[in-house]
Amino acid sequence: MFTASLTAHHLSKSFGVQVVLDDVSFSLNSGERAGLVGPNGCGKTTILRILVGLDKPDAGNVQLTPADLRVGYLPQGFEFRADETLGDVLTRAQGDPQKLTAEVERMAEALGRAPDRLDLQREYDAVLARLASASFDAGRGPGVLSALGLGHLPLTMRVATLSGGQKTRAALACVLLSDPQLLLLDEPTNHLDIKMPCAVCGYGCPGYPSQLGRLSGHRIGTRLSAIPDI
Repeated sequence: MFTASLTAHHLSKSFGVQVVLDDVSFSLNSGERAGLVGPNGCGKTTILRILVGLDKPDAGNVQLTPADLRVGYLPQGFEFRADETLGDVLTRAQGDPQKLTAEVERMAEALGRAPDRLDLQREYDAVLARLASASFDAGRGPGVLSALGLGHLPLTMRVATLSGGQKTRAALACVLLSDPQLLLLDEPTNHLDIKMPCAVCGYGCPGYPSQLGRLSGHRIGTRLSAIPDI
C-alpha cells in the first residue's frame, strides 16, 4: 500500500509587524482529510502556499515523504486564459503526449552528450514522469468533468462564460488530472451550492484512490459538515 506524509515543522511567518503564523507544526498522512478553519487574514492561504513552496517561512520547514510526493494545489481565484475552452483546459492539464515524447527524446540526446550532469538527469526524469502521467490520463478528462458536474457542457465552451462555481470545478479538474498524491485546496467550496463540496474535495471522482490525502482551508461559516471526515 502506498504511504505518504506531509509534515510542517515549527512554521512561522510575518508580514512586517503582523505575525501570521507562529510555531505551527502538524502532519498529514495517507488517507487523512483535514481542514484549516478561520476568518479571513488568519493565515490559511499563507500556510498552504508555504506547503507547496510558493512562499518561504521565516522559520521552520516542510517535509514530504517521499521527497517526490506529487502535490496538487487548488488556489483561490484559479485563473484561465481569456480564450480557453474546457477542451483546452483538459489538454493543458493532461499534457500533450506527442510534445512530451519529443521533449523526452531531446533530453535523452542531451544526456547522451553529458551523462554526468545530474541536473539533466533530474529534468529528464521529470519530463518522463509527465509523459507517463499524460498517457495514463488520456481519456480520463470527460469522466472527471462528469464527476464534478460539468459533463453536460460541450468541450468547445469558453471557460470565461462559466459561472463562478463551474470555474472552481474546472480548476479542480485540472488539479486532479495532474495525478496528485496529496490535495491542498484553498477555500474550494466558494461559489458552490451545498450539493458539490464532497465532489470538490475529491470524493466520487473516478480513478482517485481513498488513500489520497486532502488538506483544505475554509472560512468560518463554511458547511464543514457536508465534507465527510474533515
